[in-house]
Amino acid sequence: FGLQGLQICDVLMGAGIGPAPPFVTRFAIGGAVTMGKHKFVFGARMDFAQPTMTALICHYKGKLSISELIGIAVSMASKASGKSISTPKMGTPIFELTELKIKVSAGFFRVGGESFWPGFTFEAKFSLFGVNMRCMFNVGLNGIRAEFSSERLALLGNTLMICKDDQCKREEGPKLKLEV
Repeated sequence: FGLQGLQICDVLMGAGIGPAPPFVTRFAIGGAVTMGKHKFVFGARMDFAQPTMTALICHYKGKLSISELIGIAVSMASKASGKSISTPKMGTPIFELTELKIKVSAGFFRVGGESFWPGFTFEAKFSLFGVNMRCMFNVGLNGIRAEFSSERLALLGNTLMICKDDQCKREEGPKLKLEV
């Protein structure tokens, strides 16, 4: 059984065994599913010895634009109706999602370079009108945390630029951080 372009890979299963009941102290499962240029990674970790190191992560990586979603819908409608319907091609996508992470964690810890904050965390990397942006939002028992950053914003043909500092590097635009 298989589907062309579908791959199931990076499967992970783990368990920790202790000397006293409950004998299983840790359990982990994870894996990745790739469909063409879209990759979905998931993982879950339950730690009975250290409950604050319990977490769940879902991670999307690829390029998904609004125009592609509209194209998929138009293609399905075209096939269903039997009529040829075309969609206009855009040079720069209005919105393009490149990475999305959703994490739920019982405490703060790091695993393989990935930081987990207590509570629910949403992280996204995307392009809006050709400008690369990143946002993070966390809601937990300790409060609310939000971060936003982007590349340098250039308006009116580089006449007006909004930068992180006076060096004005392309990859260093404005940043916003909020903690409540």
